[in-house]
Amino acid sequence: MATIDSGKVGMKFLTSTAAAGKPDLNKMATSVVQNGGPNPWVQLLQIAGHIVRGTGVGVGDYYGHGLWMRDLDPVFRKEYVPKSRKLAYNRALRMQELGLDKDLIEDKIRTEAFLRKHGFPTSRTLATFGGSDPAPSIEKLNSVDDIVAFLTRPANPPLFAKPRNGSLAVGSIAIQGMASDGVNLVLTNGVEVPPRALAEEIASDWPAGYTFQELYHSEATLQRHTGKAMASLRIVTLLTDRGVEPFYAVMKFPSATAMHDGASLNKRAKAHVNLQDGKILRLRPHKRPHLGDLTHWQDKDNPVLGFAIPHWDQAIEICTKAHELFPAHGILGWDVFITEHGALINEINANPTDVYQMASRSGLNNPDLKPIYDRAVAYAKSKNTAS
Repeated sequence: MATIDSGKVGMKFLTSTAAAGKPDLNKMATSVVQNGGPNPWVQLLQIAGHIVRGTGVGVGDYYGHGLWMRDLDPVFRKEYVPKSRKLAYNRALRMQELGLDKDLIEDKIRTEAFLRKHGFPTSRTLATFGGSDPAPSIEKLNSVDDIVAFLTRPANPPLFAKPRNGSLAVGSIAIQGMASDGVNLVLTNGVEVPPRALAEEIASDWPAGYTFQELYHSEATLQRHTGKAMASLRIVTLLTDRGVEPFYAVMKFPSATAMHDGASLNKRAKAHVNLQDGKILRLRPHKRPHLGDLTHWQDKDNPVLGFAIPHWDQAIEICTKAHELFPAHGILGWDVFITEHGALINEINANPTDVYQMASRSGLNNPDLKPIYDRAVAYAKSKNTAS
């Protein structure tokens, strides 16, 4: 196992996800040329052209979704919703006068307590550092010494540690337990870290709140495809005149060496999931639009296409029922864990980012989704007008 030197000044343990998610423009521009795209000057002109024309397309759209590709499906190009317009896309569904629950949703501790109070299965937090006081069942850590004591208590690991109000897995790690030397902690990727140095970084960089929850694993048949890191299922629901409607579902496939399904230096993927039966319809490499569809992930002998995600009906049910608790939010993104014991809600996002267009290679304005979205917009307008 690799061991991080505790004496190395400035060593950070919680920054790898943020670093992996930072775009490298030179690398992206070079990759486009290597895969038959235009030279960097033409790329720049094409991006500038989008800016001048006011299409909303930015650098992330151009490279991440392959808008540079000459043979890109014109239907996808027409129906695509750029990242810069996704916030407005989501906000159009908010019913402000009904009272938004943004603060509740963004605080993972409060979200968990609220959902559990109403009988919904959720991931379980064991302890928290910083921020407001947690529920009585959650241990409150007040200092670096408290964090060290908690991390090294034999009964506590394995753990998943993450910021209380974070997103995109930034600042998150998975801790397997104590290393064989009885001194360091060992992460699920095999790296050993000194507990005090880790605790000091948490206290210094995340004073607003950091949490420690149980480390979950995917249901066994699903894990054979997704790998050892927990793969989350994103289910997005909309509130319309028909009630809460499932909008789309995407399964995130972690890289083989990752501790979670967030940003990673190694390859990861996203799968479009059929809402009716939970079967995987399409598997796409993450932000490598020039590559073809994938058929397999970690299980090289069995294709993931057509695989039916376990506990599917329960996953859909808990998300649609729980959405009823947030009547001011016309759109919510639910991160769900599919475990051996069933589906658990891990997080809620009131401004869900775009995973559908990457996983399905279909624009959000396609004929299947747009009618549902339009109903949700009309419903939100009716509620805002009535108030």
